Amino acid sequence: MSFLRFISAGSLALAASAAHADATYHPLANGGFSQDWSNTGLITTDNIWTGVPSIEGYRGDGLTGSAGTDPRTIVAFGATPLDVKANVTNATAFMSGGLIEAESGDDVGTNPTIAFQGSGTADAPFLLLRLNTTGCTNIQVGYLLRDIDTGETIGTSQQVVVQGRLGESANLTEIPGTYVAAANNNGTTTGAFTLAMAYENQAQVQLRWLTTNAPNTDAMIGIDDITVIGTCTGGVDNPPTVLSTTPANNATGVAPDANILVQFSEAVTTDTNWFALTCAQSGPVLVAETGVGSTRTLNPVGTLTLGEVCTAGIIAAQVIDIDGTPQAMVNDYSFQFTVRADTVPTVTNTSPGSNATNVSLSSNISVSFSEPVTVSGNWYSVNCATSGAHPATVSGGPTTYVIDPTTNFVNVELCTVVLTGSLILDQDGTPNPVGSDYTFSFTTIGTSLDYYQGVDTSSPAALRTFLHNLIDDHTAYRYSIGTNTCDEQSPTTQACDVWDIVELTEQDPTESNKVLDVYRNRKYVKITDRSGNTGPTTYNREHTWPNSLGFGDLGGVDVNGNPFSPYTDAHMLYASASDHNSDRGNKPYDDCAGCTSVNATDLNHGRGGPSFPNLFRLPDGNQGSYEVWVGRKGDVARAILYMDVRYAGGTHANGQVEPDLIATNNRAQIVGTGNGVIAAMAYMGILDTIIAWHFADLPDMGEVNRNDIVFRFQGNRNPFIDHPEYVACIFQNTCVAGEDLFANGFE
Repeated sequence: MSFLRFISAGSLALAASAAHADATYHPLANGGFSQDWSNTGLITTDNIWTGVPSIEGYRGDGLTGSAGTDPRTIVAFGATPLDVKANVTNATAFMSGGLIEAESGDDVGTNPTIAFQGSGTADAPFLLLRLNTTGCTNIQVGYLLRDIDTGETIGTSQQVVVQGRLGESANLTEIPGTYVAAANNNGTTTGAFTLAMAYENQAQVQLRWLTTNAPNTDAMIGIDDITVIGTCTGGVDNPPTVLSTTPANNATGVAPDANILVQFSEAVTTDTNWFALTCAQSGPVLVAETGVGSTRTLNPVGTLTLGEVCTAGIIAAQVIDIDGTPQAMVNDYSFQFTVRADTVPTVTNTSPGSNATNVSLSSNISVSFSEPVTVSGNWYSVNCATSGAHPATVSGGPTTYVIDPTTNFVNVELCTVVLTGSLILDQDGTPNPVGSDYTFSFTTIGTSLDYYQGVDTSSPAALRTFLHNLIDDHTAYRYSIGTNTCDEQSPTTQACDVWDIVELTEQDPTESNKVLDVYRNRKYVKITDRSGNTGPTTYNREHTWPNSLGFGDLGGVDVNGNPFSPYTDAHMLYASASDHNSDRGNKPYDDCAGCTSVNATDLNHGRGGPSFPNLFRLPDGNQGSYEVWVGRKGDVARAILYMDVRYAGGTHANGQVEPDLIATNNRAQIVGTGNGVIAAMAYMGILDTIIAWHFADLPDMGEVNRNDIVFRFQGNRNPFIDHPEYVACIFQNTCVAGEDLFANGFE
């Protein structure tokens, strides 16, 4: 598309959207601009901006083709639809890209905002402001970026920049000093700039706040408290007004030591006693004033009383503008807010979580409260069914305490923790105890010593049936949840995902902050080097049994909120160099004599290097082949054989349909299944090669440790790591009758 046609497409998009947006340019000479989103009635319907003066949001489709693009490099307006999701009450749970009206919920409390994040569709969403600066100079813009997302992946960088242009056809350029490399900082970022002279005295000025699709999980960022003022002549010499206050009118949950901010429409002088603050319990409150021009900050002297309602009043006659003929405000202005109540403290989180399973025998116990608390006496007890009472040492506080038992738990026992509410008091206002005693329980990890007790090795069918019933119905974890708060010693499905498991199973043996991937044998920094894209400097998760062969693209959850077991099964998922993973595709594993396509390996820990490549032959599918380098052939082979036995059709205990997965020598059987489909039967190969790789590269201690880690999470084991001889029985009909074989020393 030529540049001229590209501009025309953008103009057509603007014209088409006019019916759903307010495309007027705010006349700055008639008064400053302010938008704090406190009026949630401005947006009531998805994608409709008509109620918002001079502002609209766009989804940003097609403005970039890759994740992690620097928004400063995106200069086109683009042909992109208007976008906003109205009335969102949980910003963190909003998984799509684009703009939302974050109206309420834990993410924003009582302070609504417009927010945005990128996605594969919403490549570069943006918020657009239109200004008419005719007659105005010294134009000052202020705003607040708010990280309202608690679910993004650690290491995510949600970039934001402000850009501007004159008119409606030029490219946009960066406003110097506005680029923020990571607006997801668990707080707020104050933005302020003075527009360059080129933007002064112009009929059409457009400013846009722009973000892009992040490489990892995107973070929802609010664009709040937008203000624009200037020194203006001509137009109407309006008297000053209050544009916004913080806290906003009727705000609740205000901190007792919070400052008060007043933003006027223009620069003003304030005379003595222009501001008064009176609270229900504290009475008249003295404040210390700072600020000049259009902004004033009031700092209450002393701390306000918890739970009280305060009223702030601004005396109109005492606030006078300084442009043209000095004018006072026309009307007095008042607003109210409520100080955070003196609430009863509560338990907000425990680790292990309630009803957690596979908890480490050496696990500590952490307890988090809703506010700082003081603990005393025997405020906790830990009692287990087999090992009895556990005295412990306590550290941390005042919000999170860590209980460290002086002796370890024992295998497969139920432990109960009781917190005595009367001995746990908050530290603000009147000391309040936790409302009632709090009790939670967890079960410790089992052991592999008796895992195979009663095994029947009399025939291939008998052993297959025994092992399938043993490893079936495991606990599945979500593929991605966007957070990194997993307690690896006592994992829960709420706090942990497949990333957490893979980064433990593939952890580098000498550098615990790195993973060592399966195909390239390269070290990558955990979390930081994650990627959904291809490239030699990033890693992702490899389905050794390709998901397109039986359970295509089922990385989400079913209608009951359960992850799809085969897609998320960590026994066959490995950290992989992103580019090597792409080259492997869904090719069967097979020896590749004469293959000239090479995936190199790195030399690490005395293994790998130029003489030990992966080999492959195109195309993807059953006509291609991928030969894994010699150091990891057995690992992937045992993963495939595990899948063959674990998935035999039927349904999971949670009611989820499962595929029958079969390792085969017949390439014609290895055919793809559609996305979102659980196949009745699906195949992967090449079986004889996989068996040969298994016996040529038997499990080492690294793979045994991997099996233990997955067992801790999923509650099932890969039997071919514990008992390599089971492969000969099931797949080669070479069985030794008896209860157990113990051929490799495993029990």
